This record gives sequence, structure tokens and C-alpha cells, in this order.
Amino acid sequence: MVSNKLSDQMTWLITVSSKQDFSDKDRDFIAELISEEARKMEGDYNFILHNIIESKRYCKVFIEGAKIALDNLLSVFKDNLSYKVAYVRYNR
Repeated sequence: MVSNKLSDQMTWLITVSSKQDFSDKDRDFIAELISEEARKMEGDYNFILHNIIESKRYCKVFIEGAKIALDNLLSVFKDNLSYKVAYVRYNR
């Protein structure tokens, strides 16, 4: 079975949350980390950053990409952040 790269693309909602309020520095770091990963990834690991919604205790990130791109981004979060990270496939 041949895989169609366009069909592998899904929209994901990633939530980074904390029990305490994020500082401006924390929110900026999360946004820069995601933006840098979106910029440098190529091939199957490439994803499109659609939006980041921030509040005091969470950041919601909407990306479009293959599951492998999501897994890579979650790995980057795990290596660089000490916050709770959850994700779901986002159906519009």
C-alpha cells in the first residue's frame, strides 16, 4: 500500500499546562521553541504552526503535520520543558 503524504497530514492540538501561572518568559520560551522547530524541520518531520493560544496556566498549540512530526515535537518538549504536555487530533 502506497502512502499519500497529504493524507498523512493531520491537525493536532497540543496543550502545555502548569499548576502555577506561566511567567512572560515561560510563554515566550515555549513560543520560540515551537517556532524554531517549525522553521528547521524538513521532510516527514516538517509541520505547519497554525496558532498558539496562551493563558495564565496553559498554552494551546495548533499544528498541522504527520504523526512523526508530532512525536518529534513532543520529544523536544520533554527535553526542554518541565510542564505537563497533552495532545489530541483536532477535527475541525
